[in-house]
Amino acid sequence: MHNPPQRVLITNDDGPPSKDSPYVFGLYKALKELGWNVIVVLPSSQKSWIGKAFQIHEVITGRYYYPCEPDGMGETSESRRPLKEGEVGEWILLDATPATCTNIALHNLFPGQIDLVLSGPNYGRNTSAAFALSSGTVGAAMSGALSR
Repeated sequence: MHNPPQRVLITNDDGPPSKDSPYVFGLYKALKELGWNVIVVLPSSQKSWIGKAFQIHEVITGRYYYPCEPDGMGETSESRRPLKEGEVGEWILLDATPATCTNIALHNLFPGQIDLVLSGPNYGRNTSAAFALSSGTVGAAMSGALSR
């Protein structure tokens, strides 16, 4: 019996691939190699130490991001477009907190389409109560866990 591929949302608090976010592209590629349907919705910039904060009054804007081999660096676009040579996917960047990214992905962009939320991998530590309570990575994961 063949199981359908997992539908996974990746988010983080470090934003798109950069020196501050060196691991998210590797996670994306590893899950794609497993045959999983991987959706990526990230904050457009570094949002560490924000906990599970939601943006409730601000207008959230976003754009598309097209990562390329070998390191995930890519270009953004205000609108969807076909993939160019060397691009490996289409991600969404939101001008929002990590928890808001998870919430918008689950309830507005891909309602009912996500089986699992993976927040991270993280550039910094998320151990101990102090880190866990203030971590944007943990906040995004908590948002996903509380959304069912």
